[in-house]
Amino acid sequence: SAIISVAESLLNIDFETRSEAVEAAKNLVALNDDWMNFVDEQSERISDLGDAYIRDGNISDIVSASANEILERSYKLKVEQKIILSEDKTPIELAYKYYNDDFRNDPDGTLEYLIRTNKFTDDNFFIIPRGTEVKIYV
Repeated sequence: SAIISVAESLLNIDFETRSEAVEAAKNLVALNDDWMNFVDEQSERISDLGDAYIRDGNISDIVSASANEILERSYKLKVEQKIILSEDKTPIELAYKYYNDDFRNDPDGTLEYLIRTNKFTDDNFFIIPRGTEVKIYV
């Protein structure tokens, strides 16, 4: 039931990027695989049928359906591109250049997104030095 709950809750997450969605789907499948491997290992050790684990094939079906739904939705999400700065830039310059429409509608939110997705620290709030790799989502 825990795996089913995870599968269902992942369907309610609004992933921002394709890579986040793909990673979540892969982790869900891996969780189910780990559980199935555990059940197989434990089943080999059981001598009393009263202690037997019962594998429910519906769990794998739910996991597969959820992972497929997440992957299908991921095609509509932004894809990560990396750029290396050829000169020093401010976060505002980057936000304006690469997220122009978003920046015009919500400059603060766009700057927050750029800072969060690149994990910029205090040193990068004012100037991002030349040679820095910056993730842009398009």
